[in-house]
Amino acid sequence: YAAIERTESIIESFNSVGPPAQMYQRLLRNYLVAESRNWWVDDALAAQGLAYAGASAEEARAEMDKVSIEVSERITLTSRAEDIPVRVLNDAGYPVRVRFQLDSPRLRFEEEQVRTFETGRTPLTIPVRTDTSGFFPVTMSLVTPDGSEVIAESQPTVRSTEFNNVALTITLGALFFLIAFYLLRWYRRRNPPSAQEPA
Repeated sequence: YAAIERTESIIESFNSVGPPAQMYQRLLRNYLVAESRNWWVDDALAAQGLAYAGASAEEARAEMDKVSIEVSERITLTSRAEDIPVRVLNDAGYPVRVRFQLDSPRLRFEEEQVRTFETGRTPLTIPVRTDTSGFFPVTMSLVTPDGSEVIAESQPTVRSTEFNNVALTITLGALFFLIAFYLLRWYRRRNPPSAQEPA
């Protein structure tokens, strides 16, 4: 019974993506047939009923697998607030409704609302903020609108150089100051003031 309930959950989540009505109705009908108690009179029929339900779940899952994320394996952020370019690939043959999610301990992200993606590749920019520098992993996911099924996932590595740039600027500023100070000191030693000029 748990496997049958799992099948129903997958089919309903798939329906929230926005498949053709006929496809959803067929999968739902198959689920209802698999739920019938007529399968449970012996082990052999129960196995057939379970396989029938599993086939419907696998078909729904295969349809959702036609949607994926395309993103660079390495992303460099040069400021605290920046946009990450992403592309959503939809090979399902019909528009799909999904929600984009981002999970990272060092990136702040305002969760995207549910969006509809037409067939083909759709560019997407994800605004993020970071308060630290270094390398850290990020998990990007496309989930069903109800949030119960992960449709696609990618794990690029993000490199943030914002605070390294600040430190570099401070270091270069200090270096230029020291150079100017010693050049001025050297110039004064080579050109001491004359006796007639006030010191």
